Amino acid sequence: MRQVLVSGAIAACLALAVFVGLVPASMLPWSSTPTGQTHMLLETAPRTMRTFALPGGGAVTLDRASKVIVGSRDGTSTIKLVMGRMQLNALDSAQTYTIAAGANTITARAALMDVTLAVHQAPRVRLYIGEAEVQPLLQNAAYRIQGQRLPVGRPLRLLHGRIGNAGPSFVTNEKDWPSGWGQYRAIAISRLVSIANSYAEKPIVIDDPAIGTMSVSGRFRFTDTSALAANLATVFGFQVTERPDGLHLRQN
Repeated sequence: MRQVLVSGAIAACLALAVFVGLVPASMLPWSSTPTGQTHMLLETAPRTMRTFALPGGGAVTLDRASKVIVGSRDGTSTIKLVMGRMQLNALDSAQTYTIAAGANTITARAALMDVTLAVHQAPRVRLYIGEAEVQPLLQNAAYRIQGQRLPVGRPLRLLHGRIGNAGPSFVTNEKDWPSGWGQYRAIAISRLVSIANSYAEKPIVIDDPAIGTMSVSGRFRFTDTSALAANLATVFGFQVTERPDGLHLRQN
């Protein structure tokens, strides 16, 4: 039994050594044994968004229930997106930021961009302003894949250092989501209410199922359920009733 355990431990150490050897140097600030480096965990609770200052003058906003690890080494800032959604704002910074998301590395300069990482899904990215390129996180020393530049404005999926279309979406512009606003096109009211309720202390309750199947377009403040319910009532003629469990919507 002792011999089996020792052999297993040696194999595990060798596997870890191979893995660390494949990780680019810029990714090492969040390794388990940093040397001359710093790293910090940033996260948000459910229903909460927060903006954090970054080394070099940039900032990162985390959506609800999101988590990143920020590292710094030799004047280079790195961000590992562990889960959730983040927006990097480096418009007023001359520093280059490296973002790790899944099996991808994004290098951004003077950029405003969103990166989303959900469970069992390819990371999604949208560059609004600036320059950014993506590469595989793990590179073969004998054959390195060159970076691929991200186009501005398009929602994209990242697949091991390559970009692909994210597919159709009801979201037309989410650039202002850190301030609680979103631009939507033909979004079902049930979906819009679901987004708003994920931030709300007092949720919207749809009493008539037919309401949820209706669609709406426009710019909405999804972090204010009272204003959202009032706007929907004005546009569609709904009745809003406030009760202890939430704001109830029903048709007149």
